[in-house]
Amino acid sequence: MPPFHTIDLSAEEILQRIGNRVKDVTSELDLANCEAHRRAAGGFGDVYFGYLRDGTPVAIKCLEITIQRGPEGSSVMEGFANEVYAWSKCNHPNIARLIGLATFRQQLAMISPWIGGLDLYGLLRTEAWTIEERYRICTQTVEAVAYLHKENIVHGDLKTRNILMSDEGVPQLIDFGCSIIREHSLRFRSSTRGYTVNWVAPEILEGSHPTHGSDVYSLGMTILEIMTGEIPYAGLAGIWSVVPKIMEGTLPDRSPKHFPDGNPQADHLWALLTGACWVRGPNERISAAELLEKMKEQLNNR
Repeated sequence: MPPFHTIDLSAEEILQRIGNRVKDVTSELDLANCEAHRRAAGGFGDVYFGYLRDGTPVAIKCLEITIQRGPEGSSVMEGFANEVYAWSKCNHPNIARLIGLATFRQQLAMISPWIGGLDLYGLLRTEAWTIEERYRICTQTVEAVAYLHKENIVHGDLKTRNILMSDEGVPQLIDFGCSIIREHSLRFRSSTRGYTVNWVAPEILEGSHPTHGSDVYSLGMTILEIMTGEIPYAGLAGIWSVVPKIMEGTLPDRSPKHFPDGNPQADHLWALLTGACWVRGPNERISAAELLEKMKEQLNNR
């Protein structure tokens, strides 16, 4: 698929209009040592490995973005700038840091530190983590989402593919993109949108914008994925089998292996998922902060 560039505003113009809210690090990229071939095709653009001139290894995420000139485009730009600015100010051990924005290969790119580990999706299928280790990863992930929501940031695409594990074994959230797309009408390309359906809240499928509530729903599905090592609705073939189940309110089956009946910890977590995270109404769902508190209580009792 050929690259998709902005129709009216170039990457350089977008950076100029964002102004000083987010640092332009184009001149700091060591282009001679940035890899020519992508490392990954992420949720909203290709990811390249490169370096800053000071030797810092970085991830270069090219965004496929459309912003037209005119009043509507200006409004979109303002919203985009505000959200990226908010991310650049995040300071949490479980959230990937945004160094700045840049122009790379005539595209707008987000620059963040390169995290040496693999994504959690792949590791779940190769690592023999104990239940306790998986629960701790879940708790750290919830902690990151609670922090984002406290800062009034919606992630919008929570799943294990968007959680990287550092070489030190610390999970870090990446890919702050869906909320930007849906809230500000920016169009990023995604080759994996079909797979995302397994984690998405029913109101999103109905066309609603991502919210804290929809994040919590997806967070619950991500917790399920971490604990079981399988994607939600793993037994169903294709998105057209999954979507009707989500819309009719059919929840994933409880795995006896990972959530044995009669086990206090398993019963407690399953009750949180089914009775708090996956409630139909987004405003009726538990907050990420409340979920974190309840999970930490259970962690201390283990």
